[in-house]
Amino acid sequence: LSGDLLVESPAGTPFYGEYPMPVKQYMEVAARGSVQIAAEGPGRYTVTCNPGEGYLYVAGGPLYPDCITHARQALTSPYDSLLATTRAWWQRFSARRHDFARTLPRSLPMRDKLLSTIDEVSVALKTQQGVEGGVLAGHSYHLAYVRDEYGVSRCFLALGYDQEAKDILTALSKEFPQN
Repeated sequence: LSGDLLVESPAGTPFYGEYPMPVKQYMEVAARGSVQIAAEGPGRYTVTCNPGEGYLYVAGGPLYPDCITHARQALTSPYDSLLATTRAWWQRFSARRHDFARTLPRSLPMRDKLLSTIDEVSVALKTQQGVEGGVLAGHSYHLAYVRDEYGVSRCFLALGYDQEAKDILTALSKEFPQN
């Protein structure tokens, strides 16, 4: 079982802008339903999303077996099941946040916009947090600067995400061990 296209990126290949990936990366790309992938030439492909129901899966991993395991999981699971699992994860994440809808007065100007922004910031921060705990400084700055980590950790704490803030400290303590 595999996708339609295996992308292999050697170590040192820029992936985001000019940032070179330190290790070889693999991505398995698969199209289903009304989505199609067509070869246009050596190393060139076109993805076409036609009318109707279709899916584009991109599964990856730093090791080839991880990539294949992730692709197999995606391709053998019903789409609705994958979507339900993802939504449930984000709902559990959001439920851990302070209940600002309860604490902010209903008369607050632009209250709904503020609540939406709080949710959007929470998601943006979490999606930039690595499994080690550090948070990227930005999409083209693939480092976890101490000053930036401090600000993000304070934001996580203000939002009620104590574990995420603790994960940052754990990551920093590994990076800068005390003697």
